[in-house]
Amino acid sequence: MKASSQSRPLVRFLRTFALPYLPVYALGIAALLATNYINVLIPKYIQEAIDSLEKGAPAAQVESALLALGGFAAVVIITRTLSRILFFNPGRTIEFRLKNTYFYHVMRLPLRTFQEWTTGDLISRGTNDMNYVRSVIGFATLQILNLSMALTLALVEMARIDWALTLTCAIPLTLGLVLLRYGIRQLLLKFRVAQQQLSGISTSILNAYTGASVIQSLQAEPVFDERIETQNSAYVNTYRSMVFLSAFALPLVQVAGSTCLAILLYMGGQKAVEGTLSVGQIAAYASYLGIVVTGLTSSGWMVNALQRGLASLNRVYEVMDLPVALPTREDAFVQREASTPCSLSAQGLSFSYSGNPGDFKLEDIHFEAEPGDTIGLFGPTGSGKSTLLSLLAGLHPQDAGTVELNERELKDWTDAEIRKRVAFVPQNAFLFSRSIRENIGFSDPVAAIEEFRLMEGVREAVFEKDLEAFEQGLETIVGERGVTLSGGQRQRVALARAFYQPFGLLLLDDVLSAVDHTTEYQLVENIQRRTQDFTTIVASHRISAFRHAREILVLSEGRVVDRGNHLELIQREGLYKDAWMLGEQEEAP
Repeated sequence: MKASSQSRPLVRFLRTFALPYLPVYALGIAALLATNYINVLIPKYIQEAIDSLEKGAPAAQVESALLALGGFAAVVIITRTLSRILFFNPGRTIEFRLKNTYFYHVMRLPLRTFQEWTTGDLISRGTNDMNYVRSVIGFATLQILNLSMALTLALVEMARIDWALTLTCAIPLTLGLVLLRYGIRQLLLKFRVAQQQLSGISTSILNAYTGASVIQSLQAEPVFDERIETQNSAYVNTYRSMVFLSAFALPLVQVAGSTCLAILLYMGGQKAVEGTLSVGQIAAYASYLGIVVTGLTSSGWMVNALQRGLASLNRVYEVMDLPVALPTREDAFVQREASTPCSLSAQGLSFSYSGNPGDFKLEDIHFEAEPGDTIGLFGPTGSGKSTLLSLLAGLHPQDAGTVELNERELKDWTDAEIRKRVAFVPQNAFLFSRSIRENIGFSDPVAAIEEFRLMEGVREAVFEKDLEAFEQGLETIVGERGVTLSGGQRQRVALARAFYQPFGLLLLDDVLSAVDHTTEYQLVENIQRRTQDFTTIVASHRISAFRHAREILVLSEGRVVDRGNHLELIQREGLYKDAWMLGEQEEAP
C-alpha cells in the first residue's frame, strides 16, 4: 500500500510533464547506447594492441589498433555530450513547467491552506524540492539507463573472457553494494529531516524579513539571531551526518573494485602463466572491471539522487493535491455582466477552519440580498464577520449549507467568473512593494493601466487629498507591504483597487476602522450613491457604517443573534443597541 501511494505522484508526473519529451529521450537513449557500445569496444582494441606487441606483430597492425582507439575516443566524446544534452535540457524545461504549475496551483488554494501550511514550507517545496525533482528526470534517469547498459555489456564481455573469474569478483562487488544500499537508506532518512529543517529555516527567515520593523522596535534582534542560529546548527549537524554517511558508504564499491583488481592479478596472473589467458585479455578484463566499478560507484549517487527526488516529488504533490478554493469548470454558467448588481443569498451556511463539524466558526447563517442592497454585518471581535465575507468571496468552501450568487450556487462558478463579479476588500489591506499606481491597477499590466478608471477609484476611495500630499503622486513607492502609508491610507488604496475593476458585489471587511469620521462619512456616501451599480455587504464595528443598510446581521460566536435595520435594532436590547448607546455617550459633550 505504501509503495502504491508513493508511486502515484511519479506516474502522474511522468504522464503530465515527461511524456511530451519522449522523442527527445529516445534520441538520448540512442546516444547513450552508442556511448556504452563504443566503451565496450575500446578494451577489445586494447587487448588486440597488447597481444600484437607481445607476439611481435608488424608495427602497422599495432598502429591500426591505436588509430581505432583514438577514433572511438573522439566519437565517445560526441555521443556522451549529446546524451547529456538530450537528457538534461528536457529536465530543465520540465522543471520550469512544474514550478509554474505549482505556483499557479498555490495561488488558487483556499485561505484555510495558508493557515495550516507555513509560507516558508511552501517556498521550500517550490524551490529546494524542485531541484531534487529535476535531478530525477535528468541525472538519475540518465544514470539508470547508463548503468543498466554499461553493466550488461561489460559483464557479458567479462564472462566471455573468464566466467569463473567474473563469479569470484562478483562476491566483493555484491557485498559492497549491500553495504552501500544500507548507507543510502540511512542517508535518505537524514535527508528528509534536513528538508524539514530547511523549511523551518525558510519560515523563520521570512518572518524575520517581513517583521523587521517590529523586531527592531522591540530590540528583539538577539532573540531572532539565536533562533536562526539554533535552527542553522541543527541543519548543519544533520548535513554533517549526511556527509559522513556519504564519505563512508559511497567509497565501499571502490574498495570492492580494488579487491577485484587484486583477485584479477592473482587468478589472472596464474592463468597467464598457464597460457589460458593472454596479457591483452587481462588488460581488457581490467578495463571492463573499471567500467563496472565506475558504474556501481555512480549507482550510489544515482540511488541517492533518485530517492531524494522521489521524496521531494511526494512533497511537491502533497501541495499540488490540495483542493483549490473553487474547481475550474469548462461548462461554468456565465450570467450577467460583471458591472450589474448581483443577488446573493446564504441558506444554512456553516464553516469550520479545522473541517470538524463540532468546531464551527460559523453556524446556520441565513440572509438574502437583492441587487443593489446593502447588508451590514455587526458583532464583536471573533464573531465570524471576516470568515463569513471570505466564504461569500469564494475563498473558503463551505462545510454545510449553500451560497447562491445570482441564483446559482457559488461552487458552480469558476474562480475567474467569481472574481469578475466580486470585489473583496479584506480587513488587513495588503500592498505590494510597488508604486501606488501599480497597487491600484495591478490586475492590468503597467502599460495597460487605465488612467480614468484609476482616478475614479481614487475619488471613490476618498484618497485624492492624500495623493496630492505625495511629491511623486501615483508613482510614490509604498515600501514593503505599504509601510510608508498610514493604516487608513492603506485601506483606501485597497478600496481604490477594488473600485478600479467593474464588479457586481462589493464585500468590505471593516475597511473604515482606521479612517476618521469625516472620511468615513464620505466613503459611506460614495458607496450609497452607487447602489444602482452593485450590491454591498459591509462588516464593521462602527454603527455609522450601517445607516443605509437595508438589513443588519448581528453576529456572536458564529451565529446570527439578531437582525433588522438600524431603527429596529436600537429599539430592542442586545449587542447592537449597547454599541449604539456607547457611541452616543462618547459623542455627547
